[in-house]
Amino acid sequence: MELANKINKRYIWFYMVSETSKDQLPNRVREWRKRRGLTLQEAAPKIGIAFASLSRIEKGQRDLNQKWMEAIAAAFDCSPADLLSVEMGGLTDDERSAIEILRRVPEASQAMLYAAINSQKKL
Repeated sequence: MELANKINKRYIWFYMVSETSKDQLPNRVREWRKRRGLTLQEAAPKIGIAFASLSRIEKGQRDLNQKWMEAIAAAFDCSPADLLSVEMGGLTDDERSAIEILRRVPEASQAMLYAAINSQKKL
């Protein structure tokens, strides 16, 4: 009975993973690795993880916890938040750019921008 449950769980997991398209990956680790021009075999030692484990993180088969987010972000020279999918609270590239621009605006002008942004919360 226990073996049957394990097989059934593996089948369900395999079906779920095989039905996941590239646009539906649970995080953006693969996207950032490819942006840096790295293969799994090249990226894994920089992170301090086996390449098979990194592959499982990319596919959502292994949790992307804070420890790995920090290690991966350091290796890919990005923010840990950049590794999250939009569905998980991550930012799009346009949103990240807007925040970076906002941070460079003089403080007096930031207050005006924040007021404009806050006025849209009511809509």
